[in-house]
Amino acid sequence: MNKVKVFIAMIAVALGGLIIWSCTQDEMENGQVTYRYSAEEIATLRAMAEKYGVPNIKFITSSQFPLPSMKEMEQTFIEFAVIKQVVAQPLEVVDSTATSKIYKTKQMPRTRVLKRAPEMSTDGIDLSQFVAAVGTSLWLTLKVTVTKDKNDPNKDPTVSVYGSLKLPYDTYDTSYGKSGETTSTRWISKTRIGVSYSCNVTKYEIKRTQFGEEIKIELASDNVTVDTSTAI
Repeated sequence: MNKVKVFIAMIAVALGGLIIWSCTQDEMENGQVTYRYSAEEIATLRAMAEKYGVPNIKFITSSQFPLPSMKEMEQTFIEFAVIKQVVAQPLEVVDSTATSKIYKTKQMPRTRVLKRAPEMSTDGIDLSQFVAAVGTSLWLTLKVTVTKDKNDPNKDPTVSVYGSLKLPYDTYDTSYGKSGETTSTRWISKTRIGVSYSCNVTKYEIKRTQFGEEIKIELASDNVTVDTSTAI
C-alpha cells in the first residue's frame, strides 16, 4: 500500500511539473512574461464593444504588462462610444470671413443616451456622466475655404477643408492620440457641398519603469468619421 501511495505521489509531482512548465511556456516570449486574455475573455470584450456601439474597435489582447480588468476595458469602450457620439453632433459656425467658415461641434447634451443596436430599439445606455466628463475637452473643428476665380466668375470655386479633432486631456496614466486625419469634399448642388472628415483615435495606458521611463501601451483604437454639408 505504501508503495502505491509513493507511486501516486510521484505521478502527481510529475504532472504538476508539466502543468507549471506548460503555463510558463505559454506566458513566456523571448524570455519575457506575456499576459494574455483568454478566448472567453476576448469574446466577452467583443460583445461588450458591440453593446456600446463600437463593434469595429481594436483592443489589446496581450502585453508584457498586466492587462486591464474587464471593468477597465468596459470604461475604455464607453469612452470611445462617447467620442463618436460627441463628434456626430451638429456643427455650428463659430467664425467666418468673406472666403471661409469655421465650424465646431455643438456641445453634447448631458442627458444624451446611447441607443443600443438596432437603432429603433427603445433600450438605451445612459452616457450622460461620461459626456459631462469629456464634453468640454472634446470637439471637432472644420475650416472650409472657398476660392473663386476672379477671371472666370462662372467657374466652380475651389473648395478646401481643414479638420482637427480635439481629444480629452491626458491623465497621469492614460492619454489619447490621433493619426491619419483626412478631409474631402463633394458637390451636392451649385450652392452646397458635402464635407467628410476621418481619423484614427487611439487610447494609451502610460506605464513607468523603475527608472522613471514612460512606456505607452496601446489599449484600443477606432476610426472616427464625420459627414456633413454646408452652403457656399
